[in-house]
Amino acid sequence: MSSPALAASRLARLLRPRTIAAIGGKEAAQVVYQCKAMNYQGSIFPIHPTKKEVHGIRCYPSLEALPVAPDATFLGVNHRLTVELTRKLQTMGAGGAVSYASGFSEAQGEIEDGSRLQQQLLDAAQDMPLLGPNCYGFVNCLERVVIWPDQHAGQPCTKGVALLTQSSNIAMNMSMQKRATPLAFFSSLGNQAQTGMLELAQALLEDERITAIGLVIEGITEIERLENLAIRARDLQKPLVALKVGRSEQARRAALTHTASLSGSFEATQAALSRLGIGQVQTLPILMETLKLLHTHGALQDARLSSMSCSGGEAALVADQVYARKKARFPKLSPQQQTSIKKTLPKMVTAANPLDYHTFIWANRKAMTNTFSAMLACPVDLHLLVCDFPHEQRCSDADWMPAAEALFDAVEKTGARAAVVATLHENMPETWAQRFLQQGIAPLYGMQEALDAIEVAADIGARWKTWLQERQRPLFLKPTARKTEETTKAKITKKNKLWDEFQAKTILKEHGIPVPRGKKVLSAEEACAFQQEIGGAVVLKVLGVAHKSDSQALALDLDSEQDVQNAFKRLSGLSQKLARHKNGENGENGIGNEPAPQGLLVEQMVTGALCELLLGITRDEQFGLMLTLAWGGKLVELRGERVVLPLPVLREEAEEALASLSLLKLLEGYRGGERGDIASLLTLCERLSQFAEGHAERLLELDVNPVVVCSEKSGKGAIALDALLRTL
Repeated sequence: MSSPALAASRLARLLRPRTIAAIGGKEAAQVVYQCKAMNYQGSIFPIHPTKKEVHGIRCYPSLEALPVAPDATFLGVNHRLTVELTRKLQTMGAGGAVSYASGFSEAQGEIEDGSRLQQQLLDAAQDMPLLGPNCYGFVNCLERVVIWPDQHAGQPCTKGVALLTQSSNIAMNMSMQKRATPLAFFSSLGNQAQTGMLELAQALLEDERITAIGLVIEGITEIERLENLAIRARDLQKPLVALKVGRSEQARRAALTHTASLSGSFEATQAALSRLGIGQVQTLPILMETLKLLHTHGALQDARLSSMSCSGGEAALVADQVYARKKARFPKLSPQQQTSIKKTLPKMVTAANPLDYHTFIWANRKAMTNTFSAMLACPVDLHLLVCDFPHEQRCSDADWMPAAEALFDAVEKTGARAAVVATLHENMPETWAQRFLQQGIAPLYGMQEALDAIEVAADIGARWKTWLQERQRPLFLKPTARKTEETTKAKITKKNKLWDEFQAKTILKEHGIPVPRGKKVLSAEEACAFQQEIGGAVVLKVLGVAHKSDSQALALDLDSEQDVQNAFKRLSGLSQKLARHKNGENGENGIGNEPAPQGLLVEQMVTGALCELLLGITRDEQFGLMLTLAWGGKLVELRGERVVLPLPVLREEAEEALASLSLLKLLEGYRGGERGDIASLLTLCERLSQFAEGHAERLLELDVNPVVVCSEKSGKGAIALDALLRTL
């Protein structure tokens, strides 16, 4: 690890030790064995009070007996002795330690003094790096270092990817992969008492031999460190990929608004990682395929693909896989490209993308090289060769060699990025995958996983591409530490301000957000006068009710004096009932801890809406204010489709988020329908973001549902029909 930045890291001695001490019984002995098996070149110091040697290496009775302070130490002893030995290591100037023992804060439910012991451990370590407790440690294949008390399948290498998890078992299982993903470094972090995953990732980024880093994340607490890590990864062009566990929350937090029920902590974390240019995957196989692709080709600018196979069925299969995707696509070949490819093929073969080159040229290296070269000359982001290999034990792969060599030749000739994709993951022998890696070709296992990996790589590239122009703005709208404390206290004590719909809309209108013309009225006469003034249909609403449709707390399309009077009589009775049962404690769907509002809200009826959306803002405790876009109206949770974005939001981001929702088809004029005023909707999103940015210290929650979008021709734009606002 020759990078000056890494050499200056406090983790440098621990990660690339020249001396390793292993203290304890069988787990420590396993560390010694694994270091020898990896042909570690430094000195190993087994420590045990009675043993004379461990795996042929002299054993020392204690730390005090060592000739030098070790650079790295494995502590395979009980939790109480771990604290004592950590203090000794720190005092003697050791480089760092891995704490294997459990029984600290991660076990506080079972061990009464677990948290107290963890604090003692931290006090003992002081500034000395400490991984764990409750972790296996790490394997550094670049330096042949194994601080790991169990089996693993790591191999010495000169470059590759890093994989960091909290779970030791996940790290060990992933080291056993047979996908040829080049693992240069993998580690478990345990409960991360002192040294966390992000600090370790920061150190590894500085090693020029690390090409990409995968993170299996259970939780994120160091937000500023995460931001700095992502910025540094972008500057170094080293992709980060995360698998965030915790998608299936057993129960959403009790939520007053639709927005809060849609945008939970998992969605907020996903949105934040995306903002930071960190790729996201949902499964371990996709994580491994993505890391392999990033190791070979780095982030992709886009997901424009070409595909070649010797079977029409395979060409159709990959075309179908891409058809339903939002990012990956097969650009049509230009007439010139078709002509160039056609020249290399028999007359009965059609030049297309995906290309079925048939088996006429199979096993003809020269002919296949010409065809592959012509296809690889097309300007796309990644070229795919779909190719499954025969069973290693039952068949011969001799006839597959010309195809592989033809691809090697074509890549060398064109310099294009290429990948070989096996439709079934078991149909890519590891030996073949390693050959492709050596030639700079990504071997990808499984068509679905391959396309997922490609889209993640393209997401990272797209985010990196736009990041520079946004570096002048904050990445997140996070309140100050003081305000965060006030916000938490306000949520617990309910000492916050809940504005009724009329008040909330008045505030939004002042910030340029269109709302229907309306007023608060105390009598049916006032409501009738308003209806006569506008000369059209009106809406009457009860103030202080969260979900009005569920409680029948509104009346629509009132276009006569009699209609208004009848509706006012019914709704004023409901309003009075709400006032008698302050705060909705009787289950009447009332809201807030404010006195029930007096009067009703009368508004001009908005007609001609093409669709309804929800636009909401919630405060995530880690990442600050988040904007949610979703289908709106009564069926918002039933539809479930939504996008969550960290604030502030640029217009381009809002446009991209809208494009990911199926309701865009309605706005674009579904089946000959009118086109919606998308520009007005995006402007409304911008103004909501600006409103939130100006009130980030006090804003707790804003639910604008529905926002109706009218046709471009109507000139009505996008209008907020309902709003709920909560502030400090």
